Amino acid sequence: WVAGTSLLWTMILSAMRGGDVAHAEDLIGGAITGATLEIMKEGFNETFTCPVELDPRKSHVCVSASGPDKTGWVALVARAVADEGGNVTHSRMVRLGHEFIILMHVSVEPEKLKTLVKALNTDKRLLPLNIRASSLTRRQTGTYDKPLVGFSMKCVGEDRPGMLATISERVANLGLSVDNITTELRMDKRHSRREFVVSCDATTAWSD
Repeated sequence: WVAGTSLLWTMILSAMRGGDVAHAEDLIGGAITGATLEIMKEGFNETFTCPVELDPRKSHVCVSASGPDKTGWVALVARAVADEGGNVTHSRMVRLGHEFIILMHVSVEPEKLKTLVKALNTDKRLLPLNIRASSLTRRQTGTYDKPLVGFSMKCVGEDRPGMLATISERVANLGLSVDNITTELRMDKRHSRREFVVSCDATTAWSD
């Protein structure tokens, strides 16, 4: 507690002195600066939840699809879900080469679940996507420790093999359970290099 309070005041004082929170050197150099405070504030402001845990009154479906890239896939799938009363919450859609990948969580009233799944599986326009819809269930009480603390983490570095493995192993070794993790490549024009970006939301049952 004492160490945490000291760290917080150091960050606040640094920010009050006008420390620039935008420079990458502050973010990666290990120094306690105004940038450190901004990161901490962002962590407080960003909350993340698992939609399956949020609404036990709804049925929950994981919709996954993969097929040849084509303009309008997202619109077609989203419309098919909406027309059957489904609500898309968490989703990720990306083109990888010639393939278009879809992964989404859909919540729906229990009485509409079967018609939603049937509509996705029988719509001839969606057949090239090879859609799979599988039911999601809540965690059973007593099987898992109740999460007490949540963390949002973002790591950026020069792209090289093994970065995701190293970061995810570190997260696991700390006893953190990943709720959501995404990766992407981007170009750093200042240094003319490719950067690997990892964004991770994780929870844990320990509080100290």
